[in-house]
Amino acid sequence: MQYISPSNFISRQQCLAKSYLNHKSHLKTNRSAQSYFGTFCHNFIDNSTNLFNDKIIDKIELKKIWETKFDIYCNDLLKNDENFYLKHPLKYHISDYIITRTNILSKILNRVNSRKSRNKFKSNSELRLNIDGIKGVIDLVYKKENFVKLVDFKFGKIFNENNEIKEQYQKQLYIYSAMYFKKFGIEPSVLALQDSSFKEYPLEQKTMEYCLSLFEDLKKLNKEVNGIKTQDDLLNKTKVNDENCKYCNVKVECSPYWKSDIFESENNLDIIGEILDIKIGVNGLVLSLKTKIKNNIKIFSVPVNLQTKLKDIKRVAFFNLFKKEEKNESNFYYGKHTDVVFISNKNITVFDKK
Repeated sequence: MQYISPSNFISRQQCLAKSYLNHKSHLKTNRSAQSYFGTFCHNFIDNSTNLFNDKIIDKIELKKIWETKFDIYCNDLLKNDENFYLKHPLKYHISDYIITRTNILSKILNRVNSRKSRNKFKSNSELRLNIDGIKGVIDLVYKKENFVKLVDFKFGKIFNENNEIKEQYQKQLYIYSAMYFKKFGIEPSVLALQDSSFKEYPLEQKTMEYCLSLFEDLKKLNKEVNGIKTQDDLLNKTKVNDENCKYCNVKVECSPYWKSDIFESENNLDIIGEILDIKIGVNGLVLSLKTKIKNNIKIFSVPVNLQTKLKDIKRVAFFNLFKKEEKNESNFYYGKHTDVVFISNKNITVFDKK
C-alpha cells in the first residue's frame, strides 16, 4: 500500500505515524476551504481539454459551465462529506474566488481557442503514473520532439518565509521527473510550478541521479510504513514537535501529542473531552466540556449550526481555540481557524488511550 505520495514526501517523512493514521483513522480534522477549492480547480483544468475538444467557446459560456460544475461539486460534497457543511457555501470561504476563477477561465480560453498554441506543443492534462507501486499525477505535460516540460498547479502559497519555492513542491516535481524518466526513458527538460494567476516558476534543474534518489527514498519510506503492525510500532514512528504537529490532521488520535505540552500555546488551545452542557449564548453556543487535561472548561461563540451534531455525540475535540484572560481566568473561544472533530464509539481506533 502507498502511504506517502510525491506530494507529501516532505511533510510525512518526519513522522511516519502520521502517514499510517491518515489511511487507517476515521478521526481527522476537516479539510480547509482552500483544499476543497484547490481540488475543484485542478479537476476543472484537467477536464477542460476533453470537455471542449476543438469547440470554440466564449467567456460567458465558459463561466456558466464553471458555475454549473462548481454547484455539482459542492452538492456532491454535501452528500458524501459529512463535514463539508462547515465550509458551505464554499465560495464565501475563498477570499480570491472570483480572481482565481477569472484567471483559470482566461487560461483555458487562450488554450482552447488558440490554434497557434495547439500547433506549437502537444500538451496532456493530468498524466497519471504508477511506477513501482508509487502513484502520482502530473497536472500538465508539454511535449515537442525531445523537449518535455512538466507543470504542477498550486493554488496556495508557493513560497516560504525566505521567499524560496517550498521544499515540498520542489521535491514533488523532482520525483515526478524521475517517474516520467522511468516510464518513458526521456529526461524532462523543464520543471515548473504555476500559481492561480498561471504565472510560471521554473525550478533549478537537478541531475536525474538526484531525482531518482528521491524516488528511491520515497519507496523506502512507504516500505517502512507498511512494516507497522502493532501499536508499539506506531508509537515508535511518532515524532511529536511543533513542526510535525501544527498542521497534522490526525493528532486527535495521537496519545503522545496529548501527553506533550504543545497542545497549548500562549494564545491557543487544542482540547478533547466529554460534552457536559450546551447553552445558547450571546454570540453563539456556550459549551461546557469535561477534560482530563484542563478539568472542566467553557467554550464560547461555538457556531449555532453545530448544535444538532453536538447534541448527538458525547465526545469532541477542538483545535485552535482562541484563549483570552478574563477576570483572572482563561476563557476559550471558537474562532475563524478553529476546527472540530466529532468522536463516536464506532471510530475509536489505534491511538485512543486518552
